Amino acid sequence: MTHESAASPIARLRALFDELIDLDPLQREERLVALGLRAAMENQLRKLLSVDPGAAPIPRTPVAQAIEQLRDDRNLAERLIGTRIGSFEMLDLVGQGGSAVVFRAQRAVGDGVQTVALKLMRTGLYSADARRRFAREQSILAQLTHPNIAHLIEGGVSDSGVPFIAMELVDGLPVTQYADAHALGLRERLSLVLKLCHAVEAAHAALVVHRDLKPSNVHVDAHGDLKVLDFGIAKLLDEDDSAATRTQSILLTPEYAAPEQFQPGPITIAADVYALGVMLRELLTGKSPERGDARNASTVAADRHDRPVPSGLPGPALLARRLRGDLDVIIATALAEKPGRRYRSAGLLADDIERYLDGRPVRAHPPSRWYLGKKFVLRHRGAVGVTSVLALAVLVSLALAIWQMHIAQVQAQLARQQAARANAVRNFVQGIFDPLGDGLPESRQPSLSTLFATAETQLSGAQDLGDEGHVDMLLLFARLNNKLGESKRARALLEQATELAKTNLDGNKPLAVDILLHAARFALQENHLSVAEDSLVAAEQLLGALPLQSAKKVDLYRDFGELAVLKNQPQLALSFKRKELDARIALYGVDSQRVAVGYNNLGYALEAVARFDEAAEAYAQSYRTHLLTRAPESLEATIPLGNRGAALMGAGRLRAAMEALTKATTIYAAVAGKTRNTHASHASARCAVATAIQPETAKYICAQAITRNTDAHGKGSVDEALTLRLEGERLMLVGELFEARATLSRSLLLLRDVEVLSWRGRTLITLGELYLIEGQNQKAVENLQQGVLQFGDGYPPYLRVRGLAQLALACSEAAEVFCMPPLTQLARGALDTDRYALNPLLLPAQVALARIELRAGQVDAAASRLVPAVTAAKLEIDPGHPRLLEAQLWLAVALRRSGECEESIALRAQSLRTEVQSSKGKLLQPALLAFEEKPCVTS
Repeated sequence: MTHESAASPIARLRALFDELIDLDPLQREERLVALGLRAAMENQLRKLLSVDPGAAPIPRTPVAQAIEQLRDDRNLAERLIGTRIGSFEMLDLVGQGGSAVVFRAQRAVGDGVQTVALKLMRTGLYSADARRRFAREQSILAQLTHPNIAHLIEGGVSDSGVPFIAMELVDGLPVTQYADAHALGLRERLSLVLKLCHAVEAAHAALVVHRDLKPSNVHVDAHGDLKVLDFGIAKLLDEDDSAATRTQSILLTPEYAAPEQFQPGPITIAADVYALGVMLRELLTGKSPERGDARNASTVAADRHDRPVPSGLPGPALLARRLRGDLDVIIATALAEKPGRRYRSAGLLADDIERYLDGRPVRAHPPSRWYLGKKFVLRHRGAVGVTSVLALAVLVSLALAIWQMHIAQVQAQLARQQAARANAVRNFVQGIFDPLGDGLPESRQPSLSTLFATAETQLSGAQDLGDEGHVDMLLLFARLNNKLGESKRARALLEQATELAKTNLDGNKPLAVDILLHAARFALQENHLSVAEDSLVAAEQLLGALPLQSAKKVDLYRDFGELAVLKNQPQLALSFKRKELDARIALYGVDSQRVAVGYNNLGYALEAVARFDEAAEAYAQSYRTHLLTRAPESLEATIPLGNRGAALMGAGRLRAAMEALTKATTIYAAVAGKTRNTHASHASARCAVATAIQPETAKYICAQAITRNTDAHGKGSVDEALTLRLEGERLMLVGELFEARATLSRSLLLLRDVEVLSWRGRTLITLGELYLIEGQNQKAVENLQQGVLQFGDGYPPYLRVRGLAQLALACSEAAEVFCMPPLTQLARGALDTDRYALNPLLLPAQVALARIELRAGQVDAAASRLVPAVTAAKLEIDPGHPRLLEAQLWLAVALRRSGECEESIALRAQSLRTEVQSSKGKLLQPALLAFEEKPCVTS
């Protein structure tokens, strides 16, 4: 049988790849010639081989030499028309610049033809490391989806080292040309910039920076749809993308580049914000940018007097007046020389543009009563006529004169009372720390816990505090004890404050709100969701009857959001967290440490709706904001750092997740005393990531996680139970099945009375997989079915998909158990539509569905499923990981059943069999048995 007559193209392609991948370049080329493949098959095979990190360049075509010679010689570029690179045939030349040549190209896809913009780069990637990084970065860019970003279809490196990138083909004009050609007015031009900002913000949320934004990379088609081109391509080709050093970017246009792009150092989102400012200025003024032309805001309007105005915009004098003010401030803020003085994100720039369009105050403008009043009148000018204003002013003046006489007397009395109360509280707090000034050696000075305990005993005798001051101090001590990990003492102090306020201060609504918010916070920490909800609803009702108190609104939104997460209402949680962040920014300013907390909480909600890339960026923003006022080794800074690691795990970026979590736990171990809640959860996340990378080496990390959670929450806590599940999965993967079952049973016992059923569902799903490995299919079905039902849409989402797929497999294996017929379709739909389907944590789900497909004789479907899953997993997990070995072996089964009997397949299976025999457990035995089930028969 020849290669050309095999029944399965996918399996045949994979078999040929496995045969050729380990040959040196000359042997590989000789073998390719000897095979005599058809052109389409050979091109596909060469494309697969070209991304092999160890592949050396094989000069086979003239493309590399032609690209090196290309400058502005269009005739030379046109010589490449009709040739092929990868699977693409170049049809005609679209354009060329200093860094690349762009062709319209096409390839056959299924029964049709796909047309793309094929970009050939002038700079080659000849080292194995550069090719590995190119493959990694282009896989990230391929997942970047937004309606206003041209999608990256495919990237690769030719045999001769020329990188090529196939992008969505956009037929349109650069944004500035489009605006002038269609005579767009000021509002329409700003609307285009809004779309651009939102697209850039979405990419930044996926941790992708453009680095070369300019009009020629932002096109608008005939339908008015805007598309950003070449997102992240500069990083694809940057030989050194480390944080410490950076080579000069290949794709950099001086007129649009930020000042820091000409200096050594990392390129951040601030560079893209600068370029957005340059394009905004160009769209509104018609002024082409020049290097170093970021001047102060007043010149923006002045430029208009002696320049021709683009069609569609007002005349020079009127336009100058409209630009002077808010638009000047917006542009100047985006173009600030120092990155820290620019908008901190493209989204904030978009927000100010929207505010301008709506007639609201822009955040970049220094606030003043006159400015805010003017914006109000302009926004409501239809309802604010001159006559109405004058009449209202007379009436208001008379009323205010009478009212203010009364209110001044009341306020004076309240001010005296509050001053006396504040002085009493201040004196009491100062007295707490008096023992530190007694001249004792540092080793004999009392601890914070001792000082607070002594102060609590003195509180009842502090008569000058009054009832309100007394309640204030009880709440303060409750918060402090909670921060020190003394949750029982904190709860007792809160109860004292509640009773005192109820008895003596029943009409004091602000104080009642404080008590209710404290009660809700403690109830959430103890997972008493109904108590927390009752307290928050009561606090919300009281806040509605009081003047707006932003600090209390912040706490209210924060806790409502956390409650929604725990109640498995993720979209509601996200809504509350956005409100919380807006309230924090309005109250404290964008650089505040409290705003950093808001970004962290937003990331938490984004995780709950499985938007892990956006969550990771929110945590990164929180970390950056923390560092403005905190040292990198501070406890506050470790929280978003570790949380970012957990979000990266959800996105499937396990190596980066491990780096962030390890950094956070290392800092915490160096500076912390008693274990705190967040750091215990980071230890659990680190256990999960370590197990996903290599369970054999995760033993110490998971043991440390169990200890941390026991220290933070006590023996027998929910958090200990959740960490025991992780340890049970690790034990299962290393083959210690008896110990794994005992550990999972203990986890279930601790979770028997919890309100949050999804937590119990996690352990049941893992226990079901254990029974599946042991071949106890009926028990596997029972536990997986119960686990999936209890887990629902809980967190982490990969567990639900994994549970569904493994339940479908267990049902197909257990003939005596009745399962609903659509179960396989449900699992397949959940996995194939998952944004993070190639996350290595979902590899067990891919394997389960591939086994079902093999059982049904769908050999090609199984191979097509496993090839990309295995390829993605190899980038993130260790080669000897049991789950990766299992997936590779089932792939070998699929290829064998498709009739691929070449010696290379047998040798590949033999190498897998050797690795399998050196590992523990039964995880891989079904695949081995399936491979050896019957001899391979060729046609």
